[in-house]
This record gives sequence, structure tokens and C-alpha cells, in this order.
Amino acid sequence: MSRCTKDMDVQAQEETCSVEDEVKRKETAQELIIGRWNWLKTTYLTRGADLSTQTPTTTQHSRVFEFGRDTLKIFENNALVKAQLYEIKYWGEGTNTVDDVLTVRYLDAEKKELTGVSILRLSTSGQCLMLVNSYNDAGGDVNFRRLP
Repeated sequence: MSRCTKDMDVQAQEETCSVEDEVKRKETAQELIIGRWNWLKTTYLTRGADLSTQTPTTTQHSRVFEFGRDTLKIFENNALVKAQLYEIKYWGEGTNTVDDVLTVRYLDAEKKELTGVSILRLSTSGQCLMLVNSYNDAGGDVNFRRLP
């Protein structure tokens, strides 16, 4: 019986971390994102298909994202698998159509070229993070909880 309870507790931890109250200021996000973030789940959207969700339990992999001032290190099962630069910008920053949506722009560490963009949803408490990568009904949204 305790195993079932433990499994349910692990599943609940993997699935819950609310970003209802979001950071809207770039400077605040730049400070709050720094630290280690435990991967909770990734929800994939596929055109015309049901949602699909991966968690540490279903994949048998733990993942930690470690954000520094301008660097991101990604660990899988405690091994470093990727290191790159990042910057937080407003959607459209540098163009005529800037709005208040924050993004994380990923950059190649050597060439400093853009390699990807995620919409940033960060709770005002600084405890929950979502990187939104779903556009036009495709892609995956990644949820994290801050590690102590």
C-alpha cells in the first residue's frame, strides 16, 4: 500500500507547478530564472492527435536545467548533456512589434547564433517554470520546479 501512495506522490509532484501569476518584467525574469530547475513533465501537442506527456517516471530519465547569468547547462541522469548560451528578451524585441511576452532565446556557445526560442512562463514566486515550445498545434511545453 505504501508503494502506491509513494508512486501517487511522485506523480503528483511531476505534474503540478502553477505559473498562473507570471513575471512580466524582463529584469525580474533574468534574476528569478537563475538556479537549478527539476524537469517535471513535457506535454507534446501534435496536429490532429491527442496530447502526449512524458515525465521522469515514463522516460526513466531525470533532467535538470541549470540557468546561470547567460549560460544554460542541461543534465540528464546527473550527466551534463548540453551547454549553451541564452538570453531573455521580449517577443519581437529589436523590431517594431515588441509586446510583453517574454522569451528565452538559445544561442550556440561558439558561434553565438540563434538555435531556438521558447516562450517563458515563470511564476512570480520563482518556484515554477514553463518553457512553451508549442506553435500552431505542434511542439512540446516543458514544466519545471526550482530545486533548493
